[in-house]
Amino acid sequence: MRQVRRRRQPWRLFVGALVIVVCALIAARLGWGAAGRFWVRRQPVTLPRPPTVEADTKLIWVTTFTVCGDEERRESAPDRNLIGLNLEQMQAANPGWRVESFAREQVVLRRTEQLCPLHRDNRTLKITNGALVIYYGTPDRLGPEVRVVPDVVPTSLADDDRAVLERGLLFTSSDPSTLEEMISSYLEGITE
Repeated sequence: MRQVRRRRQPWRLFVGALVIVVCALIAARLGWGAAGRFWVRRQPVTLPRPPTVEADTKLIWVTTFTVCGDEERRESAPDRNLIGLNLEQMQAANPGWRVESFAREQVVLRRTEQLCPLHRDNRTLKITNGALVIYYGTPDRLGPEVRVVPDVVPTSLADDDRAVLERGLLFTSSDPSTLEEMISSYLEGITE
């Protein structure tokens, strides 16, 4: 019987060498060392502790007033009951406030209200563009218009009353119904 001689196939050598190189790269990537170690132990990963409120954390309380557009900002140190709280606990401990930013150095809390104390507790009666108008706020810091007084025509008022109302007449009270009563009483007095 005649022996069949096999021809060498160079592509098989190339594929075999390629498989060996790929296996070596995978082994190196997985951490198998050349000295016979099967697996290299890695250090455990420690995640950073989430920030908490500390005694020296600055709390910034911001209130935005939607009707008048004012903003009130005050800073304080944390109370004892807030020290050690994380973001979620801080949010739960301050209902009505939204935690805007939270870091160990500074926490910013924000809320929204309609009127600031200046505009909420003050009304100004003033002649504007030939009409008598009630505004939130003081004569020097007029806020939004509350309403126009249609029953009073400014040209029919006495000169002294008209001069006062052109500058703006201030009414102050922390009770809104008292403010309305004060303005109504004044209007009755100048129209009689």
